[in-house]
Amino acid sequence: MHYWDQDIAHFVGTSPYLALARPGSAARFLRSQVEAGDECEASLRAYPDLRIEPLAFFYTCLQSLGALDQPFLAALLANHTFRGVVWGSFLAMLQPSDAFVGALRDAGPRCPHQAWIVDCAVAAIEGRPQVPEHDDVAVLAARCRRLLDGIPRPVVPLRPRPTAAEFARMAREREHVRACYRSGGADAALAAIRGTLIGYYAQDYRQWVRSGAREAAASSRVVPASP
Repeated sequence: MHYWDQDIAHFVGTSPYLALARPGSAARFLRSQVEAGDECEASLRAYPDLRIEPLAFFYTCLQSLGALDQPFLAALLANHTFRGVVWGSFLAMLQPSDAFVGALRDAGPRCPHQAWIVDCAVAAIEGRPQVPEHDDVAVLAARCRRLLDGIPRPVVPLRPRPTAAEFARMAREREHVRACYRSGGADAALAAIRGTLIGYYAQDYRQWVRSGAREAAASSRVVPASP
């Protein structure tokens, strides 16, 4: 399975990757989030029926964890520069899996400034001690993991990456839409887009979800990520 990269970009863009990008800022940020999680743990355990602003970081984590599987993580690490490496590594610390190690090891050399958090993720998966200077981040990530333990992951739908045949179909659809625009203007072009693959994939993630992603996920066209 390969997911539509624009969907994965949504989870990168809504993550606190800047706060987690350096060991010092990551420790400060995570410490404040853990304090909020400890203070509001009862509210956190009421998710998804109750949501409060101090727990926004944990809700962001849960959304990504709801989508997290090996293809999702591999795309985060490979296609979204340092941002995806930071967020993907942190997610792997929250939900360690041997399936993630290969993609993490490949990501480290591509983003040397973020190699520290990649190493933290691999160490968490392998159950070995952290580098001492990164121990604060590892301990705080483990506390986040414990706070999230037992909280149901949301079902997060994702669009699959189009197949070669579908890309070819989309190219034909674009030509048809251009022809409609030349002959009938913008209204004709918009009418021609309705019901097409290019219209389906042109929606950003939020727009797609609003338009009925859960119903679409039940069809043969869309496969939701494993929780």
